[in-house]
Amino acid sequence: MAQDHHHARANAYRAEQLFGVALCGALGGIMARRYFNGMVRCLFGPSEVHYQRVLLGLEGKLSSWLSLKVAAGPDFRDYNPNAAVNNLNPIYPFVEGTVTATITPNQSLSFYTKEWQWVSSAGLVPYYDS
Repeated sequence: MAQDHHHARANAYRAEQLFGVALCGALGGIMARRYFNGMVRCLFGPSEVHYQRVLLGLEGKLSSWLSLKVAAGPDFRDYNPNAAVNNLNPIYPFVEGTVTATITPNQSLSFYTKEWQWVSSAGLVPYYDS
């Protein structure tokens, strides 16, 4: 699936699972790729940004009442030379996960985390949001 990352359509986000494997019981492993090619609007005008993430993860039930879904891997960025950032090709860590405990058939308790870096702007100066 070849793409010209420098002439991508605005706001093109895609995700694909490369492969999955059963590990033990109801627990499985996955390898996935997420990527985004698009325009980010800021005070100085639009700026192209592209990222690709290669993720390894676990998903499934640890017991009859406890389930897990977690993915982690590197986040490769490619910013337009006009972007107001110091490093045009940074690599950041990315982690996303959920643990859900089923307390009763009608009640559950979930813990969710997502850790990543994103360039945001609240005016003239960009900052890293995580």
